Amino acid sequence: MFKLRILILVSSDTLDGPGRCILNTIKNLNKDKYEVEVAFLRKTKQESIIDELKNLKINYLYLGNSNFLKGWLNIKAIIKGIIAIKKGKFQVIHSHLHRAAVFGFFISSFTKAPHICTVHNQEAHHTKRDLFSKIVTELEKRSYRQASNVVCVAEAVKKHVEENLLINKKKITVIPNCLNINDYPFKEKINSLKQILNINDKTILFGTMSRLAPQKGLFYLLEAFKNLTLKFKDLKSFLVLAGEGELREEISDWIKKNNLEDKIRMIGQQNPIDYLQQLDVFMLPSLWEGMPISLIEAMRYGLPCIVTDVGGNSELIEHGYNGIMVSSADVTNLEMAMQKLLADMEYAKKLGNNAQKTIMMKYNCLKTTKDFEQLYDKIIN
Repeated sequence: MFKLRILILVSSDTLDGPGRCILNTIKNLNKDKYEVEVAFLRKTKQESIIDELKNLKINYLYLGNSNFLKGWLNIKAIIKGIIAIKKGKFQVIHSHLHRAAVFGFFISSFTKAPHICTVHNQEAHHTKRDLFSKIVTELEKRSYRQASNVVCVAEAVKKHVEENLLINKKKITVIPNCLNINDYPFKEKINSLKQILNINDKTILFGTMSRLAPQKGLFYLLEAFKNLTLKFKDLKSFLVLAGEGELREEISDWIKKNNLEDKIRMIGQQNPIDYLQQLDVFMLPSLWEGMPISLIEAMRYGLPCIVTDVGGNSELIEHGYNGIMVSSADVTNLEMAMQKLLADMEYAKKLGNNAQKTIMMKYNCLKTTKDFEQLYDKIIN
């Protein structure tokens, strides 16, 4: 039986939001009709997607990267990608993230294989005017305009792409991020994280799960939590930051400088299944977003969520129904939102229950994978 061979091209092998989305789609594709392999531009120093691919018996390769244009161009990697397409007889290239889209453009141009790009995020460099940002944005514009289709993970991302990359609307498809619900089971709840942190079982545990990067707006959250603890010194609350990234040292210094080691802790990369079930409130103070998989995961576990009104957050969260929405870069409103939930945990529980219902009804991967299958068939035909 004929199988459509698809090469998924990704910037790195990091097990982050986009990485988990790719895994979710691969797991649900019809194995009788589609055959997938994955190509990465670089290896990560963080938790990798590779073990998951091995479990799924998915072949993968590394194309390599370079420091030229901060890794946005590498002739050897492009040549290696062209050879992989021809040798593997792939009919479709599906790139994820902007850097991979640029490589996908060059590989597609030489092999004539149709190229689908998935845009996971709104990027700050699209609106900057320095020389490097202009060059990168022009590369992306050319890549997306030449693509057979551009998939956006949220309506907000679609709007951003239309306005900043000037892509033809007819070429854009919105397919939201999703979860394989069965991959996120409920475990018997234990308070091991609170025990590790040496905090009382009744302490309300706020938590994030993201890269420690400027995009995630973590310093606004830190300031809000500091203000909260100063105003209510007897408040039983604690903040944990899960993840790794370039701001780790700076955040660590900030925590020490403000004498908050007994109230805030960075705990590194965490398994979302174990970690999220031990939080009381999930925080996402991002300055920009696509459709964050960490938020979808938190909602799946029935957590009340406080998020900023950016990107696809507003497509997931209906303020006051299944979460609390605040403006980005807004310390005061972040503080007030946390205070509101601390004062009324029954209201918090109601938000969490509604959040869980939202994910179960609208963001199951069985539907979105069918959307991808229809897109693959349409492109090849």
